[in-house]
Amino acid sequence: MCTRFSANLLLKIGIQSLLIFVLPWGLLAQSSPEVRVNLTAKKVVASDGQEALVSADKAKPGEVIQYEAVYKNTGKLPVKNIAATVPIPSGLGFVEGSTKPPAAEASLDGKTFAPLPLTREVKNDAGVLEKQPVPVTEYRALRWVINELPAGESTTVVLRAKVLTSSP
Repeated sequence: MCTRFSANLLLKIGIQSLLIFVLPWGLLAQSSPEVRVNLTAKKVVASDGQEALVSADKAKPGEVIQYEAVYKNTGKLPVKNIAATVPIPSGLGFVEGSTKPPAAEASLDGKTFAPLPLTREVKNDAGVLEKQPVPVTEYRALRWVINELPAGESTTVVLRAKVLTSSP
């Protein structure tokens, strides 16, 4: 079955989440911050051993989408402690090792974050709780902490996710 995703839907989900997550940390530090976030989603295609990024308006299971979020401080003062967050929509699975720079934290629900790699306690065959890694395909968001973004400067965070299943 060939399942198609709408890049506009993925972008709308991502941008709304990014704006929500930016506000709690760094933007409260100054009276009128000016941090703008531009999120793009491109499909990764390989041809003759080379990768290219093309429009992600349609994608099917197995294809990889690259999310790139550019955080730009258009204000006159530096902004500190920005929580740069990129959501991973349902139906997509994070591609381990695809982040630039390396992500600091991940979330299974888009709200609660913990350092990578995520683990959970699971009872083993003997009934004893032990920590096991959470499959990266269960991650719903990644977060980077930008300690300071000087006035007029920008920084970019990148992740890739593979289309797993159909989504409404």
